[in-house]
Amino acid sequence: MRRVARPVAIDLIVRRAPADRKISHIVTDRHCRPFVDERNRATLPFDHIAFHPSESAISRCMRKLRGVRRIWRIIDFNPVIWESKLMALHSRFSEAVGLLGWFAVVFAAAAVGALASIEARAFYAQLVQPSWAPPGYVFGPVWSVLYALMGVSAGMIWRQRHEKNAATALVLFVVQLCVNALWSWLFFVWHSGAWAFVDVLALLALIATVIGAFWSVHRLAAVLMLPYFAWVCFAAMLTWAVWQRNPGVL
Repeated sequence: MRRVARPVAIDLIVRRAPADRKISHIVTDRHCRPFVDERNRATLPFDHIAFHPSESAISRCMRKLRGVRRIWRIIDFNPVIWESKLMALHSRFSEAVGLLGWFAVVFAAAAVGALASIEARAFYAQLVQPSWAPPGYVFGPVWSVLYALMGVSAGMIWRQRHEKNAATALVLFVVQLCVNALWSWLFFVWHSGAWAFVDVLALLALIATVIGAFWSVHRLAAVLMLPYFAWVCFAAMLTWAVWQRNPGVL
């Protein structure tokens, strides 16, 4: 029997011959080969050629088909779906950039304060301190953790920047960062205990205001500011105590 040439692609399309035509020979092997009606070879159109792939060929084709479907789901050329995906990607990217940006703002303020604290440990050791004053090496790690919490808190508010009070809350946050950085210069560089105490009281008031503004936008962001508020309360008491014990220096 003369075999009919195989098509380029089969794609698992199995066509069956009409019921009124008898199939005299079936030629199959591990490849997909057609079988035809020998008696009606001249009149049998191509649409009536049936393909009988072996089981292993079917398995291979099914695996390829599943892979193509996965790729098609990933690509998905529907413009509406692609637009929503791009918008979601843009939103995530802007949130990540905003979080990194607020971390940069917070640690820039920390760097400004750190410039005034280069000789802070030696100066702090010379002062007469209360018995409950912590050693100088404690302040660096504590402030690093607090600045990180502040960056996360501000980033959360940035994600909700379209809320009513978000812009006001972020402005107050930046103002309190400036007042925070100013304290180090007043205390360690200019040795002004009175103005440093005034500054830390103003800082406490600003932090309380920021916490209230954050609460109206994102409650977790406000909660993350509470350790900062508690530490500044302790810093205010320490500033007062050290200032009163060192009248000739501060």
